[in-house]
Amino acid sequence: MPIVGLNAQDLVLDFEAGYRAGLVTMEMMNRPIYAYTPWDSIFVDVPTDNTVIDQVNIQEESRFQRFQKAFLPLGGMDFTPNQIQLGHIMLEAAISPQDLAGTAIDFLADQNMDRGKAPIVGIYLQSMLNSAINNFHKYETFKGVQAAIVEGTSTPQGGTINGIAEILRLARTNPSAAILPHTITPSPSVPTDDVEFVNYVEAFWDAIPDEIKELALPIVMSKLALQKFKRGLVGKYQNGSWNKLGYIVDLESFTEKLHMRTGTILGVPDMNGSNKIWMTVKRNAIRGLKNSNNLENWAVGVKDLKLVQASKDYWMGYGFLNYDWVYENAA
Repeated sequence: MPIVGLNAQDLVLDFEAGYRAGLVTMEMMNRPIYAYTPWDSIFVDVPTDNTVIDQVNIQEESRFQRFQKAFLPLGGMDFTPNQIQLGHIMLEAAISPQDLAGTAIDFLADQNMDRGKAPIVGIYLQSMLNSAINNFHKYETFKGVQAAIVEGTSTPQGGTINGIAEILRLARTNPSAAILPHTITPSPSVPTDDVEFVNYVEAFWDAIPDEIKELALPIVMSKLALQKFKRGLVGKYQNGSWNKLGYIVDLESFTEKLHMRTGTILGVPDMNGSNKIWMTVKRNAIRGLKNSNNLENWAVGVKDLKLVQASKDYWMGYGFLNYDWVYENAA
């Protein structure tokens, strides 16, 4: 089966160019929800040629002192290795243009051209990619626990990579780790009451050292927890002095209004269903990528002159450069 490189975006453009007005739009064909998550804005992309990103955390302790003739060295350095594992992931799809016969978009099959290059293949692959991204953020980026490979069997949902929750758990429970993420426990459990939840988040922020706050990324929580926090703000401060001082003017822009009190907060759907909140400093959370050019390109071939098969694969993994700059609650 001949395999050729095929750019899905080019085919989507072909689809749009040959589109018949009034039949179906791109928006109607796929509406991924999680594909619009701000999750990846937290992370710095680190391209690599390796499947593991090896780096060393250096902890040093030194200080200046008054000059004297005697040689009096102070402090020292500790070197702690840290690895960020990348997972090899793939996306595969198959489509038969003939299956569209008699439908509203059968013109996209274009029986007179190479089936592997038919516009319907392009829009189908783009829809498949959007769906895969949607599910990746819903089940993998935060919640994923990498599953063992069983040859010939598809990976279970949520088993493609280790998500941030599992990465933090492994770091926290590693008996040989010299540097652990910091756990902050404002109360024995995460409050269900909206106002108490605001108190909980404020206490979490207050426990973070000031030097970390200066470089802090947003406190990250689920989108649902963010809504709870907004409701709690109204309940706690609607008649309080903060309201009179103008701190809470527009709840939609409250992250800027409350920066002095709780830092900025980012709600992500990737974490929906979890009570976890966490934060780190800028450029400490990374996403390692190998063969990332495959993100834009499909390997496409035609089997038995009828079935179009497509696949793409690359390596990707999340992690932290230094766990000493990571803070999380105990949820």
